Amino acid sequence: MYELVSPIEPGRIGKYFGYFLMALGIILLPPAAFAGLVHETHAAVIFTIIAGIMLCAGFILYKLLPGTELLLKEAIVLTAIFFPLSSAISAVPVQLITGVTYTDALFECISSITTTGLTVMPAVSDPVFLFFRSWLQWIGGIGIIIVVLLIFLKPGTSTFLIYETQNRSEMVSSGVIVAAIMLVRVYIAITLLAFGLFWAGGMIPFDALCHALSTVSTGGFSTKTGSIADFSGILIPVMMCVVMVMGGTDFSTFPGLFTDPKKFFRDVQLRYFILIAITGMALMAFALSYTVDITDAIPIAVFQVISALTTTGYSTINIGELPETSRAVLLVLMGIGGSLGSTSGGLKIFRLILIVQMIRIIFLRIFLPKEVVIPLKVGERVMEQDEVYQHISYVFLYGIVLAGSCFIFLVYGYGMSNSLFEVTSALGTVGLSTGLTSPTLPLVLKGVLSVDMLLGRLEVIPFLILLNPITWWKRSAVKSEIPLEKPPHILQD
Repeated sequence: MYELVSPIEPGRIGKYFGYFLMALGIILLPPAAFAGLVHETHAAVIFTIIAGIMLCAGFILYKLLPGTELLLKEAIVLTAIFFPLSSAISAVPVQLITGVTYTDALFECISSITTTGLTVMPAVSDPVFLFFRSWLQWIGGIGIIIVVLLIFLKPGTSTFLIYETQNRSEMVSSGVIVAAIMLVRVYIAITLLAFGLFWAGGMIPFDALCHALSTVSTGGFSTKTGSIADFSGILIPVMMCVVMVMGGTDFSTFPGLFTDPKKFFRDVQLRYFILIAITGMALMAFALSYTVDITDAIPIAVFQVISALTTTGYSTINIGELPETSRAVLLVLMGIGGSLGSTSGGLKIFRLILIVQMIRIIFLRIFLPKEVVIPLKVGERVMEQDEVYQHISYVFLYGIVLAGSCFIFLVYGYGMSNSLFEVTSALGTVGLSTGLTSPTLPLVLKGVLSVDMLLGRLEVIPFLILLNPITWWKRSAVKSEIPLEKPPHILQD
């Protein structure tokens, strides 16, 4: 019988839910410490109390409920529940510290933890709030799931399944925990490098820290209202481009950078990334040349193309003032996104390569006998049929969500161009905005963008499983003639 025919058992996931709550409690402690460091006692107390509640609630669940191995659907449901739940809990201290409405605080936390970077906050200079949302983006980039694995779980089936929901199963040949440790080491190393570069480039340590956290996670929140445009000179944008590219590259390739550099640069996703980026820069520079001098158009095009393609969302210009052709280039790049296995959002370059290879095979079949078997490969990886189905299904679902969300914006009277740009930015977890996303945006549309950000981060399918009635309620058993040999591979960003 297939797993999804039978409902999940709440008692089975309860203990693991306790792990998640304790992990969230630990995540809230650094902001409490930072608030104490800058003498914001009120904020420090708020974070400490909420962290304590999470730790106690998680510990109670951990102690009271028995530990059993998870099934795949239960690992997926845990992941799908915890992203919106952690956003809802994180919104409480944001509301208490800044005084904004809870819905705006929730939007900000969803944008943070999904590494999007869209904001509906008025200009806020509170250092605790600015650090907290950058910290949430950093955690969202590495994934709360990875934090849980490293702190609480031991090697086993449940650990592998939870890890797999984060799209990291291609890195576990030496074991889940070893792979997670390697991932975290790469992530921290890039973060420290970014902090050093930004500080040396002229940022004060606080700005360097917040931007390092937001850049390596391809999140894009800035401490400045004008984003990177508020920093003078060319040095900081250049350094940010370097870090954004690193954040948008498959992390599993970094360990071999120094031992086998040729293998690193042979990565098919990286090659496509470079090709797409160069093409995008040329097109955008050409489009901008009609309104600004070419010497100004080139640096703008380079920075904004990398920001859009890596789905970071920083800007050195007002996106709303760009020509339609330039915004069209950014729109396509935001939809493509970075590499699979990176912190970037979007459809991912991997899926673009897959579609290109499928089209290539279709053309080849016209000239070859039907008996000839042509393997579908992405780089050196031969794709299995189930994987192809899941990737193509996600592209289809992505299009449906994009069209539906855009339609709701049109109903509220917004233009097609701006609506499509804003929804693509949210669904791709980018953060670039034409100005539509603001404190005055209608509540329903804030809700649409919030859902888009969550769907973009977890790639739709986990939420469909979460909302499927057969996930929760028992139905008559359905037997399969062919046993399921291994669980389907669910891909997440």
